[in-house]
Amino acid sequence: MTQPSSTGESVGTRVIVGVIWMVILKITIRGLALISLTILARLLSPEDFGVVAMAMFVYALLDSIAWFGFDSALIQNQNAKASHYNTAFTFNVIFYTGVAVLLVILAQPAAAYYREPRVENILYVMAIGAFVFGFENIGIVDFRKNMQYQKDFQFMVSKKVIAFVVTIPLAFLWKNYWALVVGVLASRVGGTLMSYFLSSFRPRLSLKKAGELFGFSKWLFLNTFFFALRTRIAEPILGRMAGPVALGHFNMAYEISNMPTTELVAPINRAVFPGYAKIKDDLASMRAGYLKVIGVIALVALPAAAGIGVVAPLLVPVWLGDKWLDTIPLMQVLAFSGALAAIMTNAGSVFLAMGQPRKLALLGGLFVILLVALIIPMTERYGPIGAAWAYIITCLIVNPIQYAFVFRLIELKVSQFLGILVRPVVSTGVMYGSVYMLIKWMATTSLALGLQLLFAVMAGGLIYLTMGLLMWFIAGKPDGAEQDLLERVWPIIRKRLPGGKA
Repeated sequence: MTQPSSTGESVGTRVIVGVIWMVILKITIRGLALISLTILARLLSPEDFGVVAMAMFVYALLDSIAWFGFDSALIQNQNAKASHYNTAFTFNVIFYTGVAVLLVILAQPAAAYYREPRVENILYVMAIGAFVFGFENIGIVDFRKNMQYQKDFQFMVSKKVIAFVVTIPLAFLWKNYWALVVGVLASRVGGTLMSYFLSSFRPRLSLKKAGELFGFSKWLFLNTFFFALRTRIAEPILGRMAGPVALGHFNMAYEISNMPTTELVAPINRAVFPGYAKIKDDLASMRAGYLKVIGVIALVALPAAAGIGVVAPLLVPVWLGDKWLDTIPLMQVLAFSGALAAIMTNAGSVFLAMGQPRKLALLGGLFVILLVALIIPMTERYGPIGAAWAYIITCLIVNPIQYAFVFRLIELKVSQFLGILVRPVVSTGVMYGSVYMLIKWMATTSLALGLQLLFAVMAGGLIYLTMGLLMWFIAGKPDGAEQDLLERVWPIIRKRLPGGKA
């Protein structure tokens, strides 16, 4: 496969550039998704979202079994040949064809388990999407491997746009859950077609490198399986115990509360993993790179998660509407688990880059075991809010264990890690407390909820930025995430100001 051309930039610099580039573009594309969610929340009911969530658990579980992480194996192996790519493609075709068959077989039993007959037909449609996804061009892996972030972004954007232009018109037309289902199918089909348009690589059926790929990917399979359980284990429990309406509220709260992880941190991890893989033999560079990335994650994800939690009483009625009010307490709790998850996720990129997928899988298994042990009794006793608290407690137990493994692997001191987090954590705490008091005061006024939300968001952003910069200056402007963001973002902003120079 092709290798990136020399640009004169160090790998570390390209990683940071990629992180910032991916975050800015991810925020842009998320605007499209937020518009979609706003419209769908108004047109569809919590029950519609809940029914789809029931089916999505079955799909996600089978998807995790089929996904062996061959793309990560190809990125980690800097000397991968076309035969490696062809083998990965062939496995994907075989495995996702199997997923499609299993979805058809399990459709009726799943509907019977949930006592929800609508789940059956949804799974039949999802089977078509799984089959098509198996033929996605494996050549798109090179976008990340060679740090071609623009092409990677184009590919991800195309799938989002396709889903948007299909789902929204159908929601207006049908006003039921089928708009969501067909939108997912369209995204799968459109994404597969775009993968061949954007990548010149043409895969062939071959199993020549089967043994070599499985040696690395078998642990990624387990990690993906555990991750699917971690993010969706509440669905079969709540779906059966409380029904589709309660599940719809929980899933909406979970999705919004975890946006800092899914929409900010996920693209960061996507950008830095190839960079980590290139410097895996240089521990000093790995430590420096990891600390910079954690600094960026904390700088953007912590205030985002805390902000979602504190403005939830205003955000839900203004954005989603009154039929989603039961989502508010769930969102307030899940926002904290979202913050904890955001800080933890980058460790996975370190484990994979260092050739330690086994540790990542074992930690994922530990998380699932503890979560299941907590979520069943807590859901039975407290309902959806109990499930939300189970996520927080599990994160508080597993996070320190995972950090200990990472610190030992890259020889990082606890004091170095905590030193990176102090400023964003304190700034976020001050912002949260200030906005909380502001919202309580505004509740006594006659301001419309929309204006209250606007003022709360603006005040929170201003307080966080002011407090963060103040602490950075007091600390002597140390090299870190703040410095990197100022050096990369400020010139872009300056060019767009009146009189700015290109």
